[in-house]
Amino acid sequence: HVIDAHVILTADKVKQKAEVTLHVPGKDLHCECEDGDLYAAIDVLADKLDRQILKYKDKLHEKRA
Repeated sequence: HVIDAHVILTADKVKQKAEVTLHVPGKDLHCECEDGDLYAAIDVLADKLDRQILKYKDKLHEKRA
């Protein structure tokens, strides 16, 4: 249950940066990644965010059980 998502994409000459902050009930999940290619940075960021979401869901499931 995502309440809000804030995405920032920054493109400089040398480095590209992608940041995401997800507001979920009881916690804020934040990821950022820098790379020479913006699409590569977004891919790595999505993987990091996916791991954080799975960890968050596991902790929620443990609390309910």
